[in-house]
Amino acid sequence: MHFGFKALSFRKPSARLMSECCLPVRDGDRLHFNHNSAALTEGGPEACEQLRPDGYIVSSASAQVGKGHAAYESVRRAMHAWQHTELGWVTSNCPPIQQSSRVCLAARCICLWIRNPLSIVYVNDGPVPSTRRGRGILPWRRRQQSSGQQFMYGSCTLRGHLLAGEERFAVRWNKHDDSVWYQVFSFSKPDSVLARVLFPIVAFHQRKFRRDSVLAMTRLVQRNREHHEISLLDTDPALQT
Repeated sequence: MHFGFKALSFRKPSARLMSECCLPVRDGDRLHFNHNSAALTEGGPEACEQLRPDGYIVSSASAQVGKGHAAYESVRRAMHAWQHTELGWVTSNCPPIQQSSRVCLAARCICLWIRNPLSIVYVNDGPVPSTRRGRGILPWRRRQQSSGQQFMYGSCTLRGHLLAGEERFAVRWNKHDDSVWYQVFSFSKPDSVLARVLFPIVAFHQRKFRRDSVLAMTRLVQRNREHHEISLLDTDPALQT
């Protein structure tokens, strides 16, 4: 456990400070994760319940942000552009969302900016396997069918982060009812003296981050839908002369 003071600044971190936060810290070829449960969020909340006896807090926030494949794609594109973390009081270095990318997530807590290093440990982008198999005599008819599409990734904390844990961001389109859901899910516990002392405040900002991220994606889909409706009105033949 470290003190956590090196990651603090009174001003919003510059690009240089964000880059320094992401400098690789390696022991041979092994990244310095600050816990032993990397990529566990890929299995969902149920897989992480086993961590509660070790002091980890498992929590999530989710909402139906819209309907239709277009809404799903708009959230997916926004996540690739890191709009789900650009919340005004939170910012990131916006690396490519791919396995092993180094992330610096900076958040304003009270009057201080805190920089936290993470690494993306998995990315899932594609069809969601159905729990039911297709019917048919021929083998290819019996293959597992897709129930929709999903895009999700997990970012795991590295040494120097105030917390030990992992966070998963996911958007899923369910083709059966056309709904689009966005979720932020994590497990974490303090891994610094500063986080232990200020844990009630840190926990509050964690909840706020999840809520604000979900709200940002909900508003994004609403804006895109309103823009689409306005565009349809603008191209209505009845309005053209």
